[in-house]
Amino acid sequence: MRTHMFIVILVLSLVTPNSAFGKALLFLGDDNFPPFSFTDDNGSFRGIDVDMLTEISNRLQLDIKIDLVPWKRLLQYTKAGKCDGSFALFKTPNREEYAIFIEPFHYSNFTIFSKKGGDFKYEGFEDLYGKTFGNDAGFDLGARFKQAIINDKIILRESYSRLNNVQKVVAGRLDGFIGNSLLVRYDFTRDKTLAAYRDQFIEHKKPVIEKRGAYLVLSKASGIENKQLLAKNLRQVIVDIFEDGTYDKIVRKYASSL
Repeated sequence: MRTHMFIVILVLSLVTPNSAFGKALLFLGDDNFPPFSFTDDNGSFRGIDVDMLTEISNRLQLDIKIDLVPWKRLLQYTKAGKCDGSFALFKTPNREEYAIFIEPFHYSNFTIFSKKGGDFKYEGFEDLYGKTFGNDAGFDLGARFKQAIINDKIILRESYSRLNNVQKVVAGRLDGFIGNSLLVRYDFTRDKTLAAYRDQFIEHKKPVIEKRGAYLVLSKASGIENKQLLAKNLRQVIVDIFEDGTYDKIVRKYASSL
């Protein structure tokens, strides 16, 4: 049975107390999106986003209840005001109609992973020409990548299996594979089968497409008092968490660098 997390906060002199917002606040996250939000074997909520919200609550003297639910329900409840906020959403015009977007909680950053010791270099897009890469099935790498594939400058092999891409790179059938940096690093850290291959790979830090922020949001329909003040406080503390290195420390708990 999953454990709901109630976060009791340390009082900081320069923040607005929880009483200013009228009640404890309910935030919803995706129930199956490791390493960002998931339930561990003990029934506790874990993940980068969960730890981020815990850190925010500690700094802002907020009493926050976190629940993890299926993604479709998260969006429905945010729109209807059945929660006070949710995480972590890509910004779209449709979602801006019912949600106040605060700041990115994390970034989707897609990079290339290739075999260590190989001669593959990636300093600019043209370095990808003449190469064959694996990719998660169904993921859109953007217009520039699509055009390069149409022009036969890049070959892309889609797969539903991270292990399949990894094994093909090791066997020399792919020059590398493309994936969400944090998701791939988490898989190499936590999946025992993939971990056996970890030392054979390097990550090329230059992204293949522009990174995209996934935001903490507030529901416009929720009954929070002083909502704009809350949004301001949340925005500032998220910026602080990124700038003072706390975010990087949280990430390292779940996804080690290659």
